[in-house]
Amino acid sequence: MKKTWLLLVLVAAVMSGCAPRTVTPESSGPTSESAVSTMPESDSTAPSLAVVPATEADIPAIVKDALARGRVAQILFMADSLPYNANDETHAPFYPVDLENGPAPYPPEIFDPVKEVLGQMHTAADFKAYFYAVFDKPAADKLLGYLFNDRFEMVKDFDGKLYVNAGVGLAGYAGGHWDESTLQILEVTDTQITVEMDAEGMAPVGRQKLILINEDERWKLTDSWRVMQYPAV
Repeated sequence: MKKTWLLLVLVAAVMSGCAPRTVTPESSGPTSESAVSTMPESDSTAPSLAVVPATEADIPAIVKDALARGRVAQILFMADSLPYNANDETHAPFYPVDLENGPAPYPPEIFDPVKEVLGQMHTAADFKAYFYAVFDKPAADKLLGYLFNDRFEMVKDFDGKLYVNAGVGLAGYAGGHWDESTLQILEVTDTQITVEMDAEGMAPVGRQKLILINEDERWKLTDSWRVMQYPAV
C-alpha cells in the first residue's frame, strides 16, 4: 500500500512540473566520484548545487535541482523494489540489480533518472555515497540507518556488482511531495537556504519549511525534506 502511495506521489511530482510560479524574496560522509557525477542534472540552465554562496535569484533552481535528486534517493531508499535478476540465486537473498531485464516498478519519466544513477553504481559504498552527496550528514545517516543496521543490509556488492536484498520489505518510506510552484523564500545565508512550500506525505500537510545546508561547498537537503506521514492534529 505504501509503495503504491509512493508511486502516486512521485507521478504527481513529475506531472506537476518544477518551475515555480510565485517566488518572494560537520564533516560529511564517504564520497564516491561516480555517485556524485551521475546525479541527474536539472533540465534548466540553473546553477549547480555546488554554486555557493547562492543569490536569491538562484534559489528556485537550486531547490528544484535538490528535490530532483531527492526523488532519486526516494526510490533508491525503497531498495527492495529496484529491478533485479531473480534467476541469479548465487548470493540469495541478495540478487543483482538488472536494469535491462529486471521489471521496472515505476514509469520511465520517474525511473530513467534513477536508472542513470544506478548504472554507475557498482558497490554498496557507491550507493551510500549518493545519499551523502544529496543530504547533509545527519539526514544521510538517518536514512541509511534504515537500510544498513545490525539486523540487515539492504544492499551489498559482489564482484563489483550491486545486489539488493529481496528478503526484507521495508515498512517505511522517505520524502514526500513538495509543490515547487508554491515556493516562498524565507531566508538565504552563506550556509543555509530556508524556503516554504505546500507539501504532502500520506496526506496533504499544508505549508512546510525545507532547509538546505551548505556542506562540502554543495547545497544539500536536510531532514526537513522528509515530510511527515500524516497531517498534524
